[in-house]
Amino acid sequence: MIALTQGQREELVSRLKIYIRTTETAIKAGLATEEDLFNLEVRKIALASLMAEKIATVDVVGVIWNEWKPEVGTPLFTAPPVPEIKFPQIVSRSEIAGNEVAREWFLRGCDWYEKEIKRLHGLGE
Repeated sequence: MIALTQGQREELVSRLKIYIRTTETAIKAGLATEEDLFNLEVRKIALASLMAEKIATVDVVGVIWNEWKPEVGTPLFTAPPVPEIKFPQIVSRSEIAGNEVAREWFLRGCDWYEKEIKRLHGLGE
């Protein structure tokens, strides 16, 4: 599965909605091919994954929580969600000058950014 930025996700959702609406219009007019029907179903599945929302959490003993959502457990979604890419916050030169931690990050360079991206995505070291 691929991961997307929020901007990429929004662009895909917008385009998929247009494609779905266009294909449904072609179907009503009797102009759709079998390939169009197949593509419509694939696009609906993609749209559902892009718009997936967390609806509940199953805790370690199998209890489903749909209002009070504990952080421990497995989240349940309306469809399998497409992961979102998270990037570390960019540090400006003025922030580096007065911040020892930011200065250390700057000195470590790309290595730090790679580790931070892995940390943000829960990929470990």
